[in-house]
Amino acid sequence: MTPITVIEVVKAKNRIPDAYRHTFTFFSRHDRWVYHAVFDERQCNTCYQFTRYPVYQGNHLRALFPWLMITDPNTIEVWVHPNCRCHLHRLTSDYVPTEPEYEVKR
Repeated sequence: MTPITVIEVVKAKNRIPDAYRHTFTFFSRHDRWVYHAVFDERQCNTCYQFTRYPVYQGNHLRALFPWLMITDPNTIEVWVHPNCRCHLHRLTSDYVPTEPEYEVKR
């Protein structure tokens, strides 16, 4: 690997949009994230495994979800697999846990 390629790989792993870079932390050990999955007949075993322990520290996210995408300061799309509908939500003091999301088939 050439030095330029290594730098590009490191920059790609950062994946924090410029708008949020100096305002929010995402990957700190003090950040807590709750895993939300859509529970229906299309849910896969991989997504189900992440719901067993739904709260994750920020410093574990890059290892667990290498293809994550930050969509806003409190939401991260995890992209566990193609067409994944699961996401992480920042655990804050005003967070109220909700019932699992069930999609109704019509």
